[in-house]
Amino acid sequence: MPRACRVCGSTRVTSAGRVRPYTDYEAEVQECAECECRFVDHDGAVYDLMHRAPSSSYASHERLAADVSAAFRRGDVAGLRAELSRSEKFRFIIDSIDAMSGAARILEMGCSKGYLGAYFIAAGRDYTGVDVSATAIDVATRLFGQHFMVGEPREGLSYDVIYHVGTIGCVESPIRFTRALLSRLRPRGTLLFNAPNVAAARERKTAWIPATPPPDLVTLFSERFWEAQFSDAALVRVTCVRADPIDVLRWRLAVGRRASERPARLSVLGEGVIPPSRTSSKKAVRSTVRPAVAGLARTLQRLHALPQLTSEFGMYVTMIKR
Repeated sequence: MPRACRVCGSTRVTSAGRVRPYTDYEAEVQECAECECRFVDHDGAVYDLMHRAPSSSYASHERLAADVSAAFRRGDVAGLRAELSRSEKFRFIIDSIDAMSGAARILEMGCSKGYLGAYFIAAGRDYTGVDVSATAIDVATRLFGQHFMVGEPREGLSYDVIYHVGTIGCVESPIRFTRALLSRLRPRGTLLFNAPNVAAARERKTAWIPATPPPDLVTLFSERFWEAQFSDAALVRVTCVRADPIDVLRWRLAVGRRASERPARLSVLGEGVIPPSRTSSKKAVRSTVRPAVAGLARTLQRLHALPQLTSEFGMYVTMIKR
């Protein structure tokens, strides 16, 4: 009997290859001809373990929360905005919500350790953050106050805007998750999020995107998926952006090296021993060097010596509830 798509339930599923990001973890990537998504099996226990493990790639969440907390304690709203807006996905959320009424009730799903929510709290917004990880919520509450909770938002409350960042590719049922969020919005309320783009894997001729392997990220989406699945419930707008030229250059330089690298050990998930991802553990390009590297990368793209690729997480979705 054909395997059913975890995302849409179709049986028009084939293998897109296998990924082995760790020596003791391997997954088969399935591709659905119906919804055009790629997916692997989902394990909900992974996320709190990654928040707890200091060697996990999630350690960057704690560093960002610590960096943001200094400006938060000073009440430096402009500084928070500037710091967070360095990330394109955070800027998308901030710009979208800043254009809305100051009285809007805001819900963040998958708030992690509260770093993005800190901006809205500091700005005096009506904000609540929710995450499945008790570890993450403990940190968020300690740094930014009693605006966070574990699990699900309170029953009976509706919201003017709901957003999530880096979350939709990690849930077991993206359709059920999204419909549940739309149901929590007031009429004409807004749902905002970014999603991992399956086109990024196809362009790179890999089964999965390089930046975030399973078992953390478990679904890659097609651009048409959102309109096809949710046009009955919302007005849907999807914007896909190109990858930063520096990221493309890093990817090109890393291709040959990764092929010969021995993967890190995932160890036993139940012990919470999870190593950092190879991409997240690399040091960022120094600010004094970055403009020169970016210029080189753009020149190589103009000369067609370096491809222009789709951003792995640069699919930005806006839904206005009907």
